Amino acid sequence: MRFPQLSLIAFLTMTSVAAAAPEMNISPPPGTWQVSNGTLLPYEHGILVPSELESEPCLTEEERAFAQDEVAKNRRRLIAQGILRAPDPLAPATVPALLWPLKAAPDFTDGNNAAITAFVDHGSLVDWNCGTRTIAGHRGTDFYIYPLPWYKMDHDCIEIVAAAAGTIILKVDGNYDRSCAMNTNDANKIYLQHDDGSMTTYVHMKINSLTSKGVGERVEAGEYLGVVGSSGNSTGPHLHMEVYDSEGGLVDPYFGPCNSMNASSLWAVQEPYVNSSILRVRSHSALPVTPPCPGQEILNELRDWIQPGTSLVFLVYYRDWAAGMTSQYRMLQPDGEEWLAWSYTPGSYYNHVSYYATRTLPQNAQTGVWWFEATLGSQTERWAFGVNTAVPTAVSPVPGLSPRLRHWPNPSSSSTTISFELPREDMVELAVFDVSGRRVRTLLSHANMVGPCDIVWDGRDDNGRNVSTGVYFYRLKGRSFTEARKMTIIR
Repeated sequence: MRFPQLSLIAFLTMTSVAAAAPEMNISPPPGTWQVSNGTLLPYEHGILVPSELESEPCLTEEERAFAQDEVAKNRRRLIAQGILRAPDPLAPATVPALLWPLKAAPDFTDGNNAAITAFVDHGSLVDWNCGTRTIAGHRGTDFYIYPLPWYKMDHDCIEIVAAAAGTIILKVDGNYDRSCAMNTNDANKIYLQHDDGSMTTYVHMKINSLTSKGVGERVEAGEYLGVVGSSGNSTGPHLHMEVYDSEGGLVDPYFGPCNSMNASSLWAVQEPYVNSSILRVRSHSALPVTPPCPGQEILNELRDWIQPGTSLVFLVYYRDWAAGMTSQYRMLQPDGEEWLAWSYTPGSYYNHVSYYATRTLPQNAQTGVWWFEATLGSQTERWAFGVNTAVPTAVSPVPGLSPRLRHWPNPSSSSTTISFELPREDMVELAVFDVSGRRVRTLLSHANMVGPCDIVWDGRDDNGRNVSTGVYFYRLKGRSFTEARKMTIIR
């Protein structure tokens, strides 16, 4: 499908005491803002929103027909070899519970960074929730890698994983993977048949990134398949995934009032239709530059040895930022004091968008690690930057902040890695709780820890039993901080 290139829209919204003169005729913003501490000068913030471009299905009919022929031929051969079972004509149509098909690479800490730009078309451009986030004739779900899609593709940041266990039934590699316009090229792709005969397809992969396993070999749920790319009929790095039941019928993994294809959700845990979240927070010397497609984005990030009086651009990237959903921002000095705080409330819904604010540090800015913080609902993301210093690997927490507690993969079907960083030795406890608050597993107790740390939880309780499918919380507690995160376990 076609994806938008970002364009700068000058929704600059400052009307403080130093407001713009009327003759400047600045367009009104698509939202409202409020300064709660400090002074935010005129014309210092705005949003980067996508251009409206035409969209088309990801697979041409010719490519789809060829793939279907290859799948049928490979299926017959694998059944004859005893690798696949012949379909049971009396068995009901089924699909196994599906995991999220993307995960961040092990050394990438921003999360999956994917916005759903198109769902399955249920007719008349209606998606499963009776909205219009689809394309005419679209047979799958499009996961658009955002932000900085080309940078993330070039650095193998976002991996495609098997949504359920199965056997590779089609694998295509070697095709050009930097498409910027709709075309008739073939995509790099994997078709995976599951144990019940259903199938998921993974399209637009990066060239030469596909798993070394071939047709007829088995992969497990959550196992690596490749890297998100832009091969085939595509205008930007994204994953196009289609799902077919055991009878070969197209189904939509998302279930809602306008989905008549299947009777329930096929996801082990279905995301909400509007899943508002912050994807990335950074400090820059200038706005990132997006060269002509398919050039890699120039980040212009600035984090270490920043001089007092420097002007910085702070960016916050959002997914599904809903109208009326206020986001708060704070800047904190090394001593923990709040230097500036403000908020912004969009007046429109944005599928994916970035907010920027330019701030000039004072000439007498404190030396040390500063923090920029963005909050949306219950989510708070923080970014450290150093004034006249470098930011250490393990950043000292300031009041109200805590270590970078995170985990992967999520959801998990087996083990989960919990990661955190401690700037100095501390006695900590790490424990897992169920939704009722009952302690399930103690992973660390009165442990003296320092620096970066990875703890693997095998999905078992303190008695060695596998926990059941559901939502759990893990809590890291030290002498002066407590931090908790949510995780999902799928069995």
